[in-house]
Amino acid sequence: MNRMRGIEVLFLVPGASRTERAGAAAGFELNGVVAQTVTVRGTCRKCCASPDVIREPGEISCVPFSSCAETGAQFDLRHPGDRHNVDWRRIEDLLSFPRSGAGRVPVAPGIPPGRPSVVTDRLEGKVAFITGAGTGIGRSASELFAGEGARVVVAEIDSASGAETEERIRAAGGEAVWVETDVTDAGSVRAAFDRAVDRFGRLDVLYNNAGGSTTIDGPVTEAPEEEFWRVIRLDLFGTFLGCKYGIPRLIESGGGSVINTSSNVALMAVRGRDCYTAAKGGVASMTRSMAAEYGKHGVRVNAIAPGATRTARVAALAQANEHIDRLVRDGQLFGWCEPRDVANMALYLASDESRVTTGQILSVDGGATV
Repeated sequence: MNRMRGIEVLFLVPGASRTERAGAAAGFELNGVVAQTVTVRGTCRKCCASPDVIREPGEISCVPFSSCAETGAQFDLRHPGDRHNVDWRRIEDLLSFPRSGAGRVPVAPGIPPGRPSVVTDRLEGKVAFITGAGTGIGRSASELFAGEGARVVVAEIDSASGAETEERIRAAGGEAVWVETDVTDAGSVRAAFDRAVDRFGRLDVLYNNAGGSTTIDGPVTEAPEEEFWRVIRLDLFGTFLGCKYGIPRLIESGGGSVINTSSNVALMAVRGRDCYTAAKGGVASMTRSMAAEYGKHGVRVNAIAPGATRTARVAALAQANEHIDRLVRDGQLFGWCEPRDVANMALYLASDESRVTTGQILSVDGGATV
């Protein structure tokens, strides 16, 4: 176990004239690393007081804020709603900073699922447009992006699920707007981007997430022609339209990230899904060509190729298609992927951490394509 003595933890506080560094005292453990008890000063959005936060030895999350002078409010950073009431813009992942400011040493890359997390604001200042954001992977990504500081455009054709995603983000203290969007209709897509930029003033991230196959997909000799054109129109043409009208907005904003959604079926042989395979293979190819085309404008283009991911739609497909069920059992080394697993990859691609990553098809499939 590493021990780090005398570290300073960097917090950037909005409105502050300088970066405030926290002092160090005795050790506490975070992700197997013994650091120091840290006292930091934040700003309460409710009353603009500046109470102290104490990280106690042995605790991963924080004890509540001391009472604010004006309201007496208490905040506990173990709770997402309270975290968003603290006006922090960035917490640099509990990095170690020598007093010289050189030699950043990450303490821990992340916190395991189910453990309290530290708000890092990796997307602070960015505007993200996410299609199919009403359910499944799209909703998970929308909430994750908002929790990391992005303002999120929930581009969703279904009014109930789109509005629910917006409300969930707002309830957690994030900023989002639902925009009714049919990704297969050029007028709807163009209008959605216009509304996004009118509302937030810029666009930094485009996540083309909408798509999906159905139970009537099958081998090419058996699949209905209508299903082929449906999935081509939704998955491939929908991605085409998103990029056609979204990339110019990214360029206007000085560049940004396009995240397309392919599938591991585009990278391997899977029986019984020839329509979906064709569409997702097209997305993968188009991703590479667009990366080459728009890199000169500061736009990077990548695609995620998820494996079988435990959404309601895919679970239903698995029940109807034994090949999907077998793929999960025998091919995905860690079983089902969860929506958050895919959203985490999207977060990396949306953030500046991926600034030199482009033209890649990144699998999130538990090793199924190994």
